[in-house]
Amino acid sequence: MGRQSVLVYCSLIQVFMKHERKNYDPHASRHDSFIFHTCENVDIDTIMVERSRNMQAQASMQKGELLYELHAKNVSTTIKDIGPNGIQLEMNDRGEFSGKLHGNHIDTVTVNQKTDGTNEWQLKSIMNTKDGDMVVVWGSGKGRMSGPTTGNWEGELHFMTQSPKLSWLNNSTGWAEGQGNMATGESHGKIYAKK
Repeated sequence: MGRQSVLVYCSLIQVFMKHERKNYDPHASRHDSFIFHTCENVDIDTIMVERSRNMQAQASMQKGELLYELHAKNVSTTIKDIGPNGIQLEMNDRGEFSGKLHGNHIDTVTVNQKTDGTNEWQLKSIMNTKDGDMVVVWGSGKGRMSGPTTGNWEGELHFMTQSPKLSWLNNSTGWAEGQGNMATGESHGKIYAKK
């Protein structure tokens, strides 16, 4: 939301407050001018930077050891629903992962893209390691558009495997963070052991 949008929104608050003055305290006109003055001085860039810093600080508290990095390419996208609150997409990806684990993966990601540019996602994934082991992954999280076709995402993942040498994953929770580009269909992420 740009500064102009914030001022329009704040102007609407002022109009609402004046209209509803009879329902508020007799000194409502002072409150009206205070609300409008506060809104006029909103610096949306500062708010966004501060929100980003808070999210990064929270994420860093949750991150442990790097488990793997992934690179994926979108294979197909299905529009599941369109409504007044946004759209629901289902995306199928395939790609590679490397790090403590190495191999290929296929994913289905359901994304609820909201009209404010935020989203919520759910992931189901099958990973096949270079050694022939299979790991299934599921999880969910949140994201935000960072440009017209790009976005950042983060969330929590869970693992399950029958492999004796990877059985430590069965008790692990992962923390995922990454970026995606809907125009190119590419995404990149890092998966950490969650503390």
